[in-house]
Amino acid sequence: MIARHWQHLLLLCAAAFPNAGALAQPAPGLSEIIVSGSGEVRVAPTRARLTIHVRRTAPTAAAAGAEAARASKAVTSALAAAGLAGDGITETSVSVAPHTDDNDAHRRRTGFDATATLHVETTNLDRVGPLIDAALAAGVTDVDDAEFVIDDPQAARQQALALAVAATRRDGQTLARAAGGGLGELLVLSTIGLGDAMPAALVEAPDYRPPPTDVVHSTVVPGLISVTAHVTARYAFLAPAR
Repeated sequence: MIARHWQHLLLLCAAAFPNAGALAQPAPGLSEIIVSGSGEVRVAPTRARLTIHVRRTAPTAAAAGAEAARASKAVTSALAAAGLAGDGITETSVSVAPHTDDNDAHRRRTGFDATATLHVETTNLDRVGPLIDAALAAGVTDVDDAEFVIDDPQAARQQALALAVAATRRDGQTLARAAGGGLGELLVLSTIGLGDAMPAALVEAPDYRPPPTDVVHSTVVPGLISVTAHVTARYAFLAPAR
C-alpha cells in the first residue's frame, strides 16, 4: 500500500505519466511506500518427539499406580532394545484418578485409573516407526502424534528473512512504477512476526493388542518443516519530476 495522502499522490502520478522517465529526489513530507513481505524456507527435521501413555485400571489407587509403573518400566526396556538412546526418555509422569461406570446413572466408582506418560526423543528418524511398534508391544495404550523439529532453526530463519526483505523491494518497485515514480531508499525495516509451522506427522499405529503372529508395522512419514519470516518495510517514493 502507498502511505500518505492519496489525493496528493494521485495528482503527482497524473502529472508525471507524460514524462515518467524523469524522477526527482524525495523531498521532506513526500509520500512513502509501505510494503510487507514474507519468506519461507522448507528444511528436513532433525529430531522426533513422541508422547506415549500406559493406562491401567485396578480396584485401588495404589494397585493401579503399581501396575502402571511396572508397565512403564517394561516399555522403557522395550524402547532401549529397539534402539532408543539412553537419554531418549526426557520425562516421565504418573497420574491416578477414580474410574467410574459411565453406564451407571449415579456414576458409581468401580476402581482407579493410573496413567504413566513417557516423553521420548530421537534423532534417528528412521527408527520412529519401530519405536512405536516396540512400545505398543510392551503395553502402551496411547500414542500421540509424532512431532518433528529442527535443533537449530537459525540458519533457515536467516534465509527466510532475506527472502522476505527481497519480496518487499520487489513489491515496492511494482507499486512505485504503477504510481508513475520510482522506489527510493529504505527508511525503516522491521519484523512483524516469525514462526515455525510444524507439519503433522502421519502415524498409522494399530491399537494395542498382545503381539500377533503377523505384526502390523507403524508407518511414520516426517514432512519438511516450514520456517517463515514476515517483515514490513518503508521506502521513500521518488515522485516524477514535473
